[in-house]
Amino acid sequence: MFSLASECGIPINPGEQWLVEDEDFIEFKSKYLEWSDRRDKQLSDYLSTSSNLFRVYLPYNDRAFHLASQIVWYLDEIIIRDPVRIMVQRSSKNIEDDKLETIQLLQFLSRFRPVIDNGYILFAGLYVLKSIETEIYSDIANSLIEEPEIYSTLKQVTYYGYTTRKDSQGQDTSVYQLKLDSGGIFGWGPMTIAGGKSVATPAIKIGERLPSLPQEQFQKIVKIDLKMMMKGLYITEIKRTLSLVDMAYGLGAAIVFDRPLDQLILSRAGVKLSLEKQMATCGILNLSLPFIKGIPPERITEIRNEMPMAFLDFRAKLLEIVLKGLKYGITASDELRIYVEKEITPQLRLLESELNGAIKKAKILYLGYPLVSGLSILTGAILSAPITALIGLGVAGTIGTVKTYADDQEIKERAKGHPFYFLWKVKR
Repeated sequence: MFSLASECGIPINPGEQWLVEDEDFIEFKSKYLEWSDRRDKQLSDYLSTSSNLFRVYLPYNDRAFHLASQIVWYLDEIIIRDPVRIMVQRSSKNIEDDKLETIQLLQFLSRFRPVIDNGYILFAGLYVLKSIETEIYSDIANSLIEEPEIYSTLKQVTYYGYTTRKDSQGQDTSVYQLKLDSGGIFGWGPMTIAGGKSVATPAIKIGERLPSLPQEQFQKIVKIDLKMMMKGLYITEIKRTLSLVDMAYGLGAAIVFDRPLDQLILSRAGVKLSLEKQMATCGILNLSLPFIKGIPPERITEIRNEMPMAFLDFRAKLLEIVLKGLKYGITASDELRIYVEKEITPQLRLLESELNGAIKKAKILYLGYPLVSGLSILTGAILSAPITALIGLGVAGTIGTVKTYADDQEIKERAKGHPFYFLWKVKR
C-alpha cells in the first residue's frame, strides 16, 4: 500500500506536502485496485486454510482505528475493511478533492504502518468481506425496535449534528445530520423563497460531519419527528449488527463491538457468539486494560516484538485462568474472587521461593473495574459477572510484588520466568 503510493509520487508521511500530478494519481488508483484484488484473493485463501484463536473482525466505522490502536498489541490479526479501496474506487467529479482526501487518509494510516506491515492489521475488500443478506433479519429488527430499551439506546448512540449555512440567495439555512454506523441522514430547515426565485440548498461534502449537539438541544432546535424520520435507519442499524456476526463467523474470527447497543441487540435477539473465540480475544482484553492504562499502545507492541515468548506466556496464562473458571461454572463475583485466590496464591508462593525469600509477603491489590478511555468491549453476553473481576486482584498483586523487588539484576533474571513478567516490563 505505502510503497505503491510512494512509487506514484504520493506523500505518505504526516506533514509531507507536494504537488501530485493528475496522471500520477490516476495511475495510483488503477494500480491500487489491481493490487488490492490480488491481496484479497491471497487473504481469502489464507483465512480459509488457517485458524487463529486471536483473530478478530473489527467492523468499519468512524471509531474503528481508534479502537484498533487500543487492542492491536494483544491480538494476532485484526481484519478490517480497506478504507483506501473505498476511497479510490468511488467516482468524483473533483479530482483535487479526491487527491486531498486520499493523501490525508494514507498519511493517517501511516501511523499504523508498523502493525500493518507486520500483519497485525489485515485490510480486506469486498472479495473477502462479501455482502451479507440482511433482509433475513427484517422481522426480528422490526420487533426489536419496539422494545423501549433498544429504542432508547439507539437514540443515545445517534450522532446529532447541526450548523447554519448560506443558501444560494445568501440566507442563513439550518443544516442537520443524524448518523449511525449503518448510515445517516442530512436535512435542511425551512427556506424562504420569494418572488418565484429558485433556491439551492447549502452544499454538503461526502463524509462530512457537522458540529455535534446533545440530543436534547438538537431536538429543541430541529423540529422534526425523530422516531418517524429515524425508524428506517434504526431498523437498518439492528440488521447491520446481526449480519456482522455472520461476517465474523465466515472469517473464522471473533467480533469486536465497542457499543452497549450491539451487545443489547445480540442479547435480545438470542444470538450466541463463540464462547472460546470471544473469551480469548475480547474477554482477555478486558482483563488486561486496567493494567495498561496510560501506556501508549505502540510501547506495548514494541515490548511484545522485543520479547514475544514472554508475551505468549502472559496471554496463555490469562486464557488458562479464564477458561478454567468457566469450565467449573464460576460466574458469580464472590465465587470468582475465591477461585482467583486459589489459582494465583500458589504462584506467588512459588515465586517467593524462587527469589530466595526476596518477596516476604504477597499483597493482592484490588483494582475494581476501570477501562482504558472508557472503552467497553463486548463480554457481557458471555458472563453474568464483569469479566474484570476474574483476576483483577491476583494479577495486580503479582505485578506489583515483582516490580517492587526487581531492582536487583539477579532477581530480574529470575522474574523473567514468571507468566506476568511481560506486564511488569510494559509498566516500567
